[in-house]
Amino acid sequence: MTTLYVTHEQAEAMTLGDRMVVLEGGRIQQVDAPGAVYERPANTFVAGFVGTPPMNLLGAECADGVLRVGDQCLGVPPLVQARLGGSRRLILGVRPEAFAPAEGERADGLVAVPDPARRELLGAETIVRARIGQDEVTVRLPRPGAELPRRVEAPLEALHFFAAESGVRLGP
Repeated sequence: MTTLYVTHEQAEAMTLGDRMVVLEGGRIQQVDAPGAVYERPANTFVAGFVGTPPMNLLGAECADGVLRVGDQCLGVPPLVQARLGGSRRLILGVRPEAFAPAEGERADGLVAVPDPARRELLGAETIVRARIGQDEVTVRLPRPGAELPRRVEAPLEALHFFAAESGVRLGP
């Protein structure tokens, strides 16, 4: 038997449904299995709506295969470069739980600097505000000891890319 359940609570939709529909202003934004909606949001609206805390969304620029985010330069996947076309601007998405303490001084991923004064201890995990250049991001870490790591890093494969103008997912 097919049942349609309508809720404004994304957690309910994700736990109760085999498939979910994300609507904005009466328009369908994405229809898929809850895990797929979470892992591969179709656009920035879905990315910011599904997940607690929501995905961090940052302005970025791409030129010659290099992505500039804040004061950092990262490689851009070829698929994203191709889908960007002539545009240089994009939106970079990263889930709070994609970050982990950075190993060593050299980083291959997106690095953020946690603010020890801005953390929330939630039992088994900690939510902390961190900086990437001038932008603030939310980071979810397993509950650390007394000290937070100096830097946290999200690997390149955990990043999501969206068109700046339309908000549509570019990949991967």
